[in-house]
Amino acid sequence: MTWNLTSVLLALVATGCSLVLKQGVVASPEACAASGAYCGSDQSGPNCCPSGNYCQPWNSNYYQCRPKPAQCGTPEVGIDYNGADIADLTGMKLPDECCNKCAGTAGCTAFTFINNGWDGQPHCYLKSGTGTRKKVLGAVSATVSSSRSTNTSGGHIQTQIRSGAVHSKAVNLGGWLLTEYWITWESALWNGVSRDEDHKGEYHTMQILGKEKGTAAFEQHRKTWITEADIKEIADTGVLNTVRVPVGHWIIRDATTAPGTEGDMFARGGLKYLDALINDWALRHNIAVIIS
Repeated sequence: MTWNLTSVLLALVATGCSLVLKQGVVASPEACAASGAYCGSDQSGPNCCPSGNYCQPWNSNYYQCRPKPAQCGTPEVGIDYNGADIADLTGMKLPDECCNKCAGTAGCTAFTFINNGWDGQPHCYLKSGTGTRKKVLGAVSATVSSSRSTNTSGGHIQTQIRSGAVHSKAVNLGGWLLTEYWITWESALWNGVSRDEDHKGEYHTMQILGKEKGTAAFEQHRKTWITEADIKEIADTGVLNTVRVPVGHWIIRDATTAPGTEGDMFARGGLKYLDALINDWALRHNIAVIIS
């Protein structure tokens, strides 16, 4: 039997396959992989998968037919929704996780998942729109349908503030990631620090408490002084929409091995709380963040 393009398309429709046609590639019925089977690579590109599946890149050499995430539109493989970012999240392994995160995030209407990002790790980019479609090998992008995202007019509050549609109304998260006694005098952090010394800052406090005890004291303070419950309470006022969070320049030592002595002088561990604020709590409760 001789196959022409029309007969190939009809046969594929009959078998419930979705076909990706590329210029210069001859379509054939054998190209449609089964669910869970190999469906291409960066070199050969995504091939067709059964209805309800898409060709997901695991790495540059192996793409696999997998079920489409339930809350997402049909994933676009090899496409980045460039721009309109509201968050860059790490620690996820699948586009499904990225889709679910977007579905539960106020203002998120689309995502791009890249298996091998700029740092060699998977990245989930939550977006307030589809931006500009840009070809990127290994990327997976899709729109997201959820009551959380579609009922938020204008996208996440951060986007609305930047566009000028909404004015920022902020409160300061003082004494949390940049600790000052006059704000945090009730904190257990100051146990063992005399009244003559408690106003001299984090560096001096660490000298008094010592590295081990001081690091533990600052960790407990950061863990409890501001929590997600506080961010929710701020959002629930219906008036405030932004938080300002002061940080010390030494916070960067949590994320770099570049030469520097700040990590020896100050208590490490603050960056993970800043990350939780920006990429989790503020997204969930539709609050903008200003880092000071």
